[in-house]
Amino acid sequence: MKHRRHKVKREHSIIQNGLDWLEDLGSNPEVNDIIPGVIETSRSPERGVIYKYETTTGCKLLLKSNGSVQEVFVVTKNPHWVRKWVEDRFPPKELML
Repeated sequence: MKHRRHKVKREHSIIQNGLDWLEDLGSNPEVNDIIPGVIETSRSPERGVIYKYETTTGCKLLLKSNGSVQEVFVVTKNPHWVRKWVEDRFPPKELML
């Protein structure tokens, strides 16, 4: 079943801690919609959010937690603001190992 809560589309499961991160991001008026993809396994022990690149409708993020990775698409007119949000909360040196 598809529905949205706090701008986060709920069609797939969301990795551990990911929902809190996404709802925090969605609380800003710069963000119109957040669309998580399916969860994949990963060998990486990292945890956090990584900004990947801009898209035609906003940007793509990766959520990482406990050996899982999940693509997330953010619909926004200001992907630079989203990038700053990610960098402020998840600096590369602070991605937990």
